[in-house]
Amino acid sequence: MHIHGLKPYESSKYIVDQISQKMDERLRQKGVSFLANIGVPVLQMLIVVVFYLMRICGLQRFTIDAQCASAAFIYLAFARDEEVDASQKYYSCASRWGHSSVVRAPLECCTKDADFLISKLDALVDRFDQ
Repeated sequence: MHIHGLKPYESSKYIVDQISQKMDERLRQKGVSFLANIGVPVLQMLIVVVFYLMRICGLQRFTIDAQCASAAFIYLAFARDEEVDASQKYYSCASRWGHSSVVRAPLECCTKDADFLISKLDALVDRFDQ
């Protein structure tokens, strides 16, 4: 079900979870650990406090909460085609006080890398179709 993508979003999340689990096992055997799997509430709170401090210092990309983080996605979901420029990347940002906004920036694209990645993905699809 997940390999053939009957439910694309769930399928991609499932595949990433499977890869993550296996890679976590391999890295744990080598003594490598990640903060994402720490599960220590004090450390998590410390990280959130640091993110808020960074936002107060003026770094807009620290959206922290889901409502601010989803601003660009919501904008793009409801924007008319003529309002969206494919050569731009849309970012969710937050002011120092948590007001969300959408910022556009030129999308940097390397056609050589893009062609390489697409060829690899096409090869994977061909292998799965066999």
